[in-house]
Amino acid sequence: MYLPAGLETREAQLKVALGSKYHRVRLEETTLHGKPATKLEYAAGKVEIHRTTEYGLKPGERFYILQFAAPEAGWAGVDSGFEAALESIEFFEPVLPPSQSTNQPASEEPPISDDTSIITHAINLHIDPGQRSLISEDTFLMQAKRTTSVAEFYISPLDVIQVSDRLGKLEHQVSELQQGKLRKLSIQLRGLLAAGKQEEITVKLRAGHYLFKESKSPVAGYAIYGQVNAESSYSSHVLYYPLEFGPSQGSAHHSCRRG
Repeated sequence: MYLPAGLETREAQLKVALGSKYHRVRLEETTLHGKPATKLEYAAGKVEIHRTTEYGLKPGERFYILQFAAPEAGWAGVDSGFEAALESIEFFEPVLPPSQSTNQPASEEPPISDDTSIITHAINLHIDPGQRSLISEDTFLMQAKRTTSVAEFYISPLDVIQVSDRLGKLEHQVSELQQGKLRKLSIQLRGLLAAGKQEEITVKLRAGHYLFKESKSPVAGYAIYGQVNAESSYSSHVLYYPLEFGPSQGSAHHSCRRG
């Protein structure tokens, strides 16, 4: 979405899309979490009218729109809930792999081996909001760029329960990076994997009160978020580096939501 003038451009787009169904309630400057923002409130529809409030702000390099909507008839009862929801929103700097981070000395966090790359993912998620826990079972196909006996990846901050191939469990080691914001997973393969050969690996991970935020996504146009609590639980992706994209390469994007 191209918004050179923020919510003013957004409103112009809405007027074109909705025509006479669009009715502005207010467009005004405000603040959100101490940052300059714009608030646009409008009604839309002819038979069933919906009221929408949108907040636009740019706390960093990205412009965000936070949207809340409800039927006009029930707006008075939910408006205060929207304001409370705004208080729970956090803006953050993206967590980067050490090779991209400008905060960590290279000598403290050496880059991982790039002898392998991930081709595809098949991810199963088990989310238990009552226990505030998430379990991910990720079966991915990797390919060796060079002959190697070890595969290394950066992963999101989850606890590794088990790593295995088709024959059973594999030895592995996990190292914390960036004060626990990122982890390195080193997998000892069953033998040498020759250059160009592929191997299927399954990694089972777990987290309690899972919360992960990564706005610098390897999937163009997508941000990566994850959370488990009693009100809302989801995981938009389990993040691995390196990812490579080409005619025969890619990544699976799995989304699960509750609440």
